[in-house]
Amino acid sequence: MADRTNPEKNPPPVPVPPHPLQRRKPLPAQRPKSSHDDPGAPDAVQKILACPSYRQADEDLDFLHEPQTRGIRLQLEYFKAESLLKEHRIEHTIVVFGGTRILERGAATRAIEDIERAIAEDCGVNARLRSAWSRRANTTTWLASSDALWAARSRSREATALS
Repeated sequence: MADRTNPEKNPPPVPVPPHPLQRRKPLPAQRPKSSHDDPGAPDAVQKILACPSYRQADEDLDFLHEPQTRGIRLQLEYFKAESLLKEHRIEHTIVVFGGTRILERGAATRAIEDIERAIAEDCGVNARLRSAWSRRANTTTWLASSDALWAARSRSREATALS
């Protein structure tokens, strides 16, 4: 038998709280203070709601872009792709990797036309290019003739030393 005289040994049973919508009086969170009771309450509530730490994690883009959440973002990327494939009943795919330097034919043609137009408008560019080609050709010719001259001098010195 239970000892009803000692409340420490037999605490009274804790009543089950009623459903939130079936209460006699609403909970404080269900009925915020009126502006008459606390004139600063509406502004304080708006400041709290605007605070980044109050945002739900799945809606907080600043949080989701942190380095610690990279794994979660990658999982979401894979899950989204997998869900879309299943939704459209796609069982097999081929992945094609490309480079950003590869242009569509029309874009490449326009780029060439732009460059040709710029060259035609700026004759100085053509003149400088022809001059650079000429200097390079002259350098090559000079190097070849100077090599031949050094070879001839070396042979002459060797012949003099042997005699």
